[in-house]
Amino acid sequence: MRMIQDRVVVIALFLLPVPLLAQAPVNERIGPYVIDARGAFPGFKAIPSVATAIGTVTTNLPTRGFGVAGGAHFYPLRWGKVTLGLGGEAVASRGSRTLDPTTEGGPTGPTVNTRFSGYSPQVSFNFGTHEGWSYVSGGVGQSTVRIERADAPLETVPRRKTINYGFGARWFASRRVAVSLDARWYAVAPQFASTGVPAQPRMTLLVFNGGIAIR
Repeated sequence: MRMIQDRVVVIALFLLPVPLLAQAPVNERIGPYVIDARGAFPGFKAIPSVATAIGTVTTNLPTRGFGVAGGAHFYPLRWGKVTLGLGGEAVASRGSRTLDPTTEGGPTGPTVNTRFSGYSPQVSFNFGTHEGWSYVSGGVGQSTVRIERADAPLETVPRRKTINYGFGARWFASRRVAVSLDARWYAVAPQFASTGVPAQPRMTLLVFNGGIAIR
């Protein structure tokens, strides 16, 4: 239910009316470019069929991870209060979980590692001024979701079509450096089973990002 509410908020932001006002002074315009460097905090899916396929249980699958995300964007056009942004982003993250012993002094269970990485061009609609702005954005790219036991790693996993969409903001505390926050959903296409590669269903991952932006 919470995820549905979050998506409604994002869609509502896309549908906000855009008044066509006069061009703002140059020193108020967003841009001309930014480079983002952020920490990434993904939420992973604990999918029973995936756990079974790699010979473990659902509680052995990690549901949280950590990684890095980065991107670059430039802002070629402005209509009234809305500035168009074009660019791209990439993310790489991982998480792991090891089952506790079932008996006191017994051996620990297997360790499962989950890795999520991807890249995508992006289009954004930005609202604000040169000193700080919010945005909604999206793009279509590719990603990999690798879920494997540490004692039985997969040789390779295919890249999958991935649609990303989200929103965020940048606030410049100085002329060149800003605080940069982003919340992004990744809708990942299903992965079909092949030799040595278990199937994965279609999934949507939510990643929170926080760091700096430089212009």
